[in-house]
Amino acid sequence: MRGQAQLEALRRRGYAPEVVFIDADAKPVRRVDAMFDSLADGAARLGLLPGESPKRVDLRCVVGLVVHVNGTDADRVQAMRDAAIAAGAVRVIAAATERTEQGWQPFRTVELTDTAGLESWPPESVAAYRDCAERIAFYGNRSRHG
Repeated sequence: MRGQAQLEALRRRGYAPEVVFIDADAKPVRRVDAMFDSLADGAARLGLLPGESPKRVDLRCVVGLVVHVNGTDADRVQAMRDAAIAAGAVRVIAAATERTEQGWQPFRTVELTDTAGLESWPPESVAAYRDCAERIAFYGNRSRHG
């Protein structure tokens, strides 16, 4: 799993990142995957490699941490979510997405679950949908980079 050795080394030294992002889509390693080696923004990143099964990965490195799982295969996302929960993550937010053809929004959320019960998609009620829409309207046009 990409990034796992780096996160394990940091955890052994007593460091706990604010959040761990897990990419459930198995992708080949590329040279631009340096982000899996750094924690510049306080977040760790893990990613499945081709041939890895979410049910067989060792996620002990996420014990006590907040984990975000994302991917385009809902079954793999769910399996990674379940593995993070079983490993002892304090909170797991999992989002299954699908590709769109819109350049401004390349992905659409199909399902989102949260072990803390704070987030869900599709919303479970009209009130939750309105609250979500208001947050998207408020934060949607803001960027962390400019």
